[in-house]
Amino acid sequence: GVETAFSVITAKFGKVIRATSIRGFLVKLKLFILAYSIDRFFKLSSNHQELAFN
Repeated sequence: GVETAFSVITAKFGKVIRATSIRGFLVKLKLFILAYSIDRFFKLSSNHQELAFN
């Protein structure tokens, strides 16, 4: 569920996320989640990928 996905995402973070502002931090966080989502999508079978778009 959500807890599992969150723990997997946070496990891939580095120990430090360097940002000079909260906005910079949020941009990095959003990009990391986007990259993680794309990575997970391409690990799905082609049948599951088709279901994602239907």
